[in-house]
Amino acid sequence: IALVDPDDVAAELIREAKSGFISDNNDMEGIKDSVMKCYMVYKGLERFNPDIKVIESCKRRYQVEKLKRYLDEKVSFGG
Repeated sequence: IALVDPDDVAAELIREAKSGFISDNNDMEGIKDSVMKCYMVYKGLERFNPDIKVIESCKRRYQVEKLKRYLDEKVSFGG
């Protein structure tokens, strides 16, 4: 459960990765709904299928490799 502004970058990433439930921290009904969704997943009454590919792409190792490829292509260090 993420208690963030639904328009925030973090909320966008959570939605893209299908990795959680989002509620504004002042939205008590939204928070209640998110808790109930988690409970339904816990009980096996709803499925929770995060997008592993999106989650993996956020890992530091992937981001460092992406930066390395970019630098290799764009930057000449001379030598």
